[in-house]
Amino acid sequence: MQALVDTTGLWGLIFEDSKYHDYIIKNLEGKNVVVLSIQLLELFIIVYREFSEYGKKPQKGLKKLLEILTFLTTRSFEKYNIKLNYQPTTSENLMEALFLIIERPDLFQRRGPKETMWLEFIDAVLAVFWRKTKMTLYTCDRNLIEFGRENNLEYQLIKSIS
Repeated sequence: MQALVDTTGLWGLIFEDSKYHDYIIKNLEGKNVVVLSIQLLELFIIVYREFSEYGKKPQKGLKKLLEILTFLTTRSFEKYNIKLNYQPTTSENLMEALFLIIERPDLFQRRGPKETMWLEFIDAVLAVFWRKTKMTLYTCDRNLIEFGRENNLEYQLIKSIS
């Protein structure tokens, strides 16, 4: 069975100290999990930013990225009976996502500080792929859940298991 995860789900799979790790492992066991290449990029950017303290401690950020790289390249996820299937993000995916961002600003644009507006581009790419494939998406993102409900798509709410 195939499934999709959002970046929170990917984080939960990789980091054993994540509050979502146990839930993700339990619920993805035996599944073929599709990960879009753009999701990997987002994960790498977030991890580097957070662990390097916004670039002030680059070696800490790079060390954490090496941990992720090791986890992915040694296929450590297979010890949980989970397979990852990496899918490239195409130009067509990006253009369809931009159309979706423009059509649904309530779901794929967010207000930032000082009257700024930010595009939820990765979520839009994931939403486009989800709509095409109709796979179950593991997420806790309110806007992706709303998109799924509107499009009759299956999702599972990622939860923290204490």
